[in-house]
Amino acid sequence: MLINIKKYLLVNNYFGKPSFIDFIGKVKGLAILDLGCGTGHITRDLAKMRGKCIGVDKSEVMIEMAKKAELIENCGVKYYCLDGIDLKGIRSNSFDIVILFQVFMNISKENEIRKIFEEVQRVLKSKGEIIFSLFHPALIKNYKDNFREIILPKNYSYFNNEIHYKAKHLLTDYDWMEFTNTHWTFEFMYNMLKENNFIIEEIKEPIPKKDKYWKYFKSILHTPHYMFIKAVKKS
Repeated sequence: MLINIKKYLLVNNYFGKPSFIDFIGKVKGLAILDLGCGTGHITRDLAKMRGKCIGVDKSEVMIEMAKKAELIENCGVKYYCLDGIDLKGIRSNSFDIVILFQVFMNISKENEIRKIFEEVQRVLKSKGEIIFSLFHPALIKNYKDNFREIILPKNYSYFNNEIHYKAKHLLTDYDWMEFTNTHWTFEFMYNMLKENNFIIEEIKEPIPKKDKYWKYFKSILHTPHYMFIKAVKKS
């Protein structure tokens, strides 16, 4: 089953995405690559904030949906079907920011993670930033709340990478969808940054805001869902 342009993970739509955009900060005039953009939800939001945005995803279906949304909203975003392990056609040293929102749990092999970081390092300008999200380590356990359920295999250990597990998510139309995610330790992600000449600037563990959606998310205050990381390319 495919998510249409009006369907999105509920917890991402009303909590994760707004928190991540706040974490990114001001983008006016900056060249931004949304890597693993899906249907372009965040790409279009950043373009409306006057960022100069390009979205890429390896799914042709997702890119076509993003292009259709762009025709409707006319945000000035260009979308390309590319795999993050090989951003062919994208010039080196051409972006101020590369973002990856809820992408790495969809990458199943360590060598692909390594190639993605190498490509991000290549396309970023000197002093450019990589900004990405992870499922918070505290969430990766057999766990269930109103928005998702994590089902771990018997061989799961936090300290092992490339462990595949099931995750069920509530969508914005209140249907449920099951995914297969892959676990990566925070230590591994830190080492990827270090090996590719990045220095961590900021880490954020967001909590829901007391806004109009508070009633939906106040029940998850004691279990963090996301970890946001911002790192700068040294040279």
